[in-house]
Amino acid sequence: MSALPVILAAPALPYESELVRLAPTYGIQVIRRPLDAAELLGIASIEGETPVIIGVDLPRLDASVIELLVRGGRGVIGLAEADREREQCLRMGIPVAIQGTDPSVIWQKVSEQIGVDSTHIKASEFIAHASSGVWPTGAWMHETQTSQSSPPPVTHTQSGKVLAVWGPQGAPGRTLTALVIAQLLAARGNRVLVIDADTVAPAMTLLSGIVEDASGIVVACRYAQRGTLTPQAFMQLARPMSSNCWLVGGISHPDRWEELDARSLKDVLSIARAAVDFIVVDVGFGLSIHSTSAGLLDVPRYAGSSVVLEQANFVLAIAQSSPLGIARFLQQLPTVQSHANGTLTLGLRETDGHSVSSMVKSLRTYGVHHQMVQLPTMTDASLGSGVSSGGGFLRRKSDQWRQLHRWCASLSHGEGSTTINVPTLANL
Repeated sequence: MSALPVILAAPALPYESELVRLAPTYGIQVIRRPLDAAELLGIASIEGETPVIIGVDLPRLDASVIELLVRGGRGVIGLAEADREREQCLRMGIPVAIQGTDPSVIWQKVSEQIGVDSTHIKASEFIAHASSGVWPTGAWMHETQTSQSSPPPVTHTQSGKVLAVWGPQGAPGRTLTALVIAQLLAARGNRVLVIDADTVAPAMTLLSGIVEDASGIVVACRYAQRGTLTPQAFMQLARPMSSNCWLVGGISHPDRWEELDARSLKDVLSIARAAVDFIVVDVGFGLSIHSTSAGLLDVPRYAGSSVVLEQANFVLAIAQSSPLGIARFLQQLPTVQSHANGTLTLGLRETDGHSVSSMVKSLRTYGVHHQMVQLPTMTDASLGSGVSSGGGFLRRKSDQWRQLHRWCASLSHGEGSTTINVPTLANL
């Protein structure tokens, strides 16, 4: 009977050395003992499917590290001395937690769950045979249902709606449109939060005239990784744009895209829903396509955009009326549709020499049948205090501005139409 190799990443535990000493007694071999999360990831990337026994106080450990390990097929067990550590395992996404302080009991529980003949830990085996003191946290819910002995999940009351503003490559006006829509929603009495999640051309703070010393969204993601982000703390990271509209700035430069942790964005959006009525998110044009060939340490640049589209109640996809703009839009539309779980609306923007009516005909020819709204021409002058006071562009007489205003008003009345609107000029 061969010993089961494991990686023990728990240097802060007072009984860590005793765990190493007693491991062979239970048919377990501790092959590596990383001192922090960075070293753990390096070891896990070359150790195949070796299980990881991890202490929640491991330096630099956060939810993104756990997500990388689980996504890479590594079994992960958290060691919890008390209820606080067990709840922390849940917040960070550790699939299974073993609670206790006796090294003999801990190894006994590990061997009972996985068996010394196993080459790696399977989530289904843990959850199906969970015994006293072993807590499946629910992080593997797609494999099997959580045991009734699992702790209650940490949740936030959610009521706010997420609106993602997306557009293809070619500067279709995503950022300015997102800011204008946010102020239109705020002018109707909603509490609105604007988030810059663009990893290609972040420009919200520049357009709004806000000087950012640090990226609010990056800081929020870091707090979310540690499980310490609350709605109140999140709003402290936001900069006020008006009495009921706030902005959370994005990365300071496109080259710093890796600092925006896409894995934490889902938690950030969930917490933001508990703080405001609407969250308007500006996302970049790129979208990630899931690949099983990605390495353990690979970080897709456009994962954040995909996460936002998946979590959004509404998606506004912007297209320009030029032939190149239509071609770029149609090329990425199927990918947008595959990611978007909410109501998808097309925002059509007219360019010089190319009418929106001809654009509608082109889209209809290619079988596009989503609801459409024609976007007015926007400039930096569209932003300003006149929005919140009921003045400014809200009083403009153009059909396009009135149409955008009506569309924003419809967002407050449910999840939108469930029927498919044929794109004709009547829709515009």
